[in-house]
Amino acid sequence: MKALFAFVLVLLLWPTAAEAQTRRALFVGIDSYIYARSDKYPDAAFKNLRGAVADTLRFRDAVQRNYGVDLDKPVAGVCPSANAVSITLLDTCATRAAILKALDDLIDRSAPRDTLLFYFAGHGSQYRDDTDFDQSSGYNGTILPTDARDPEANAAGDIFDKELKDRKDRATAKGVYFVSIFDSCNSGSATRDGA
Repeated sequence: MKALFAFVLVLLLWPTAAEAQTRRALFVGIDSYIYARSDKYPDAAFKNLRGAVADTLRFRDAVQRNYGVDLDKPVAGVCPSANAVSITLLDTCATRAAILKALDDLIDRSAPRDTLLFYFAGHGSQYRDDTDFDQSSGYNGTILPTDARDPEANAAGDIFDKELKDRKDRATAKGVYFVSIFDSCNSGSATRDGA
């Protein structure tokens, strides 16, 4: 049901050919997390998912079919799958660094009136806002890349709503239409209030 709602939303928000110059997209789907609960990490706070990758690929295929955009063609084990207008990061390819770099690269390539779609399916979470204190809930919304929550690391490795908002703001300041869809828990503030 979430995927259907998200697709209808894209149909409404994705500008027509007359409104946009180039359509670009980043598709991220994560079922397998490096530090999810397992025999190796029995105390991890979350489990692997089933369905996020399939949802991402179905959504990606629907965008390609309905908008005629020549998207990249993911190949298992090849990171990243990319072409001039899209990047797909699945499971182990969807590290924190890879997701942020892909967003930055697509924003850098975009020009005024281009559209950039960011689709994320995977774990979302919250992280205590103990530095800026600008969240009414006291927590930042986050998305979890595949390498998040390393028990040996000093930082959680989540991608914070603030980081995504900074990128969204950079894109919209260039005149780029930025559309984001999050199929994850705690994603209400994923890009901080929309634009």
